[in-house]
Amino acid sequence: MFSDLASAVTVAAIPLLHHGPGLGCGGLVALVTLLGTLRGFGDSAKRVLLPRTIATAGIHVTRATGLHDGMYRLSTLLGPPVAGLLITAFDATAVLLLDAASFAIAALLIALLVPGGAAEQRREPYLRALRAGWRFIGRDRLLLSVALMIFVTNLLDQAYAAVLAPVWASDVIGSATALGLLFGLFGAGAVAGSAVFAVLAVYLAATLAPIFSPVWRELDRSAGQRHEDQEQHERDPGDGEEDEQVAPAGVRSGGRGGDGLGG
Repeated sequence: MFSDLASAVTVAAIPLLHHGPGLGCGGLVALVTLLGTLRGFGDSAKRVLLPRTIATAGIHVTRATGLHDGMYRLSTLLGPPVAGLLITAFDATAVLLLDAASFAIAALLIALLVPGGAAEQRREPYLRALRAGWRFIGRDRLLLSVALMIFVTNLLDQAYAAVLAPVWASDVIGSATALGLLFGLFGAGAVAGSAVFAVLAVYLAATLAPIFSPVWRELDRSAGQRHEDQEQHERDPGDGEEDEQVAPAGVRSGGRGGDGLGG
């Protein structure tokens, strides 16, 4: 909620400063950077609400995540074309102020409709928990590979969405409507894919489970054991030998029995 309120103020500051004291390139970059930082915190906080929402709704997790992604893709389908038409009909200032108002409305809806839960007591400082998370990802080759892949694809996607496509729309087509339609077509494909996945996900999981479940179980068990080891080490840094005694068979090599089977 606070991230949405701050985002509303940041977006509204762009046209207000442009038509007021003046807004240079450096100031615009600073505001966009601040907005991106706020969206990172806000979007992550909203994702935390997803598991609780799924449990309350009582629907299948795979289907719920497909519907959640579909709603996000729907915004990419409708948002850019509507924005392009509004810029053509009015101007960029009016659209930015409307965008700021949408953030304020989102904050109001969260405050009114999302039930607040009891805050969990933080067991460790934020930076220490962040370092522990980075260490956990660094030790897991699968998670590290996925994170690097997403980093690279998002990097390329931002170059396309923030630079190449706007320059093409401005210099070649000369219309903001064309840019909105371009992103709208991308959103249409994404919505279609999410809808198909939401319908077929349960059946695909049942079909593919016999093939991939042994690999998934081993990966999940290995990752889970490393996470438990890390938590045990943070709780009892000097109790490494006891941690070795509780290791499950087949996961840890070099156990107390010396045969690599954990006893």
